[in-house]
Amino acid sequence: MRQLTKNQKLYAKVIGLQLLFLAVMLVLVGKWRPEAGADSQSYVHLSQASFTEVFSSSRTAGYPLLIRALRFLVGGENAIPAFQFLAHGFSTWVFCLGLMAMGFGALHAILGASGLLYATIFLTHVNRLLTDSLGASLAILSAGLFLILWHRPRSRKLWLAFTASVFLDYQVRPAYLYLIAVFPFVALVWMGLARSFDSRMFGKILAACALPFLLFCGFRGVGFGHFGLVSFGGMNLIGIAGQFLTDEQIPSLPEHLRELASVAQRIKRENNVLSPFAHGVFDYHIVASNFNTTTHHVFYPAASLLVGDDQIKINRLLTDMARVLVMRSPGPFAHVVYLNLQMAIGGTLLRNFLFLFGILAAFMAYLFNRGHNPKNNGAALLRLWSLSATYMLAGVAIIATIELPVGRYLDALGIFLTPCALLTAASRWGMPSALRSSATLSAENASPTELSRQSAA
Repeated sequence: MRQLTKNQKLYAKVIGLQLLFLAVMLVLVGKWRPEAGADSQSYVHLSQASFTEVFSSSRTAGYPLLIRALRFLVGGENAIPAFQFLAHGFSTWVFCLGLMAMGFGALHAILGASGLLYATIFLTHVNRLLTDSLGASLAILSAGLFLILWHRPRSRKLWLAFTASVFLDYQVRPAYLYLIAVFPFVALVWMGLARSFDSRMFGKILAACALPFLLFCGFRGVGFGHFGLVSFGGMNLIGIAGQFLTDEQIPSLPEHLRELASVAQRIKRENNVLSPFAHGVFDYHIVASNFNTTTHHVFYPAASLLVGDDQIKINRLLTDMARVLVMRSPGPFAHVVYLNLQMAIGGTLLRNFLFLFGILAAFMAYLFNRGHNPKNNGAALLRLWSLSATYMLAGVAIIATIELPVGRYLDALGIFLTPCALLTAASRWGMPSALRSSATLSAENASPTELSRQSAA
């Protein structure tokens, strides 16, 4: 990357000062002490388990191994908040450099990146022994490296860093597995906007995202009998699909699922778990309120009774059951997905207050500054919006299909909306971008092939 000028270093200090301010505020409100969540105990337990147990469990290995490393280095989990705080600060700075590489001036880049420092997912979860904050920070890091890499495609170190960042993200939080598809898709969109398809660049991005995943799945397949990232997918979907099961369906189920269905229905009756069909009309609110109960107190215990504590076998059994029930109840499942999509999209937009502020500011600029024609950033803004929209919609689609739109999931999906909105507002108001050289402006619309030639020269 270009040597930072004195002014760019000054803007870097702006992010540092904001981090210092946030650190003080977090200390004052008690957010600098580790705080346990509902899933924290499972991560702490796995951090003390054997590697065999770690890689065959229902959790990915990334976060337990991080806790183990911090325990070795500093003697406990007390360093988790500081580590997650610094990780987010570093990721924000890399994203800022990515915005500069796209053609944004340093002032605009600092403004856009600064919005990430106040992301709800970060401020709410930075001190929690959960994967939410670190997962979002790694997503920001991956995106920032992608932005830089697009303009520095000859740098092997950048390719290695990008590949490692994407891999680490879904190892820490498996929900980010969709990044494997997001970045290649965004690359296609950007090439389409530039009307220049670079098959070599696309192939390298696809390989950087997908190859480590396939190799890891092969490792788990050979070593632990499960070709996949983690043995957990069935436990998500069964929370929805398991509520479609009725006693009348049991005799017609595949033979290996009948006993599981019978035990699950018995547990439902013993615990008075209400069916979404109880009132004669399918009730989504019952599905939402019974999601965790159906997963953790009905089907998981039922599967454990049949196959023991083998997480891989439990997940395989629950996955088979969920798929069969979805196929047999397409109407109720489509109804759940439709309502999930509505709430997920609306919630993602409304829960990001700086995004709403940026959109309002951009709208006001459009109303009161109609004569102003933004000189710069048009193509870069379009590409940034396409990245943000793809990232959000891909995540929304996954959540709507196998989960419920929980607030902390939606907070993570909206992280890139804020930089887009703030930069759009800054451009509409004619805010000086500063430090825009002619080379930076010409790079804004350049294709990866052209940039590759420039970097080679």
